Amino acid sequence: VNFADVLPVQIASQSSLQELNSRLTKKGQDVLTVERFRPNIIIKGDVPWSEDSWKTVRINGSSSFLGSITGGNRDALDIDVVARCARCQVPNVDPDTAVKHKKEPWDTLMSYRRVDEGMKYKPCFGMLCCPRNEGEIAVGMRFEVLEMTDKHFYRTGF
Repeated sequence: VNFADVLPVQIASQSSLQELNSRLTKKGQDVLTVERFRPNIIIKGDVPWSEDSWKTVRINGSSSFLGSITGGNRDALDIDVVARCARCQVPNVDPDTAVKHKKEPWDTLMSYRRVDEGMKYKPCFGMLCCPRNEGEIAVGMRFEVLEMTDKHFYRTGF
């Protein structure tokens, strides 16, 4: 949980990063790596920004009734997705060189990712989360959205 901000886990979507990068390259900017956003967990995903509606997710588990009976969920990590991550300007800093870009990706994100009514003056990228239990995760594990919501609302200082 390095660089924990408001909550201990941040999940980011590779497809959302790709969508942002397509906008940046159209403006003549370099492609960014996900390290700019400091997530703990990176999801491959197919649909950009689908993470905005996640409420509860599971990593390496089964939601099936049979899995529950047989203990198939014993090692699953369940995570509550609490809020969108309202961004500061840290993603403008290249983590390899510590050089800060004066405008990007902040300006591009501000143009279309001011999506949370609780934080109108900052763009959102990634989701702030809290695990329900302990567990180990590794590259390639199954990821499943258990519940969705349209009720995310960033509250300062929660």
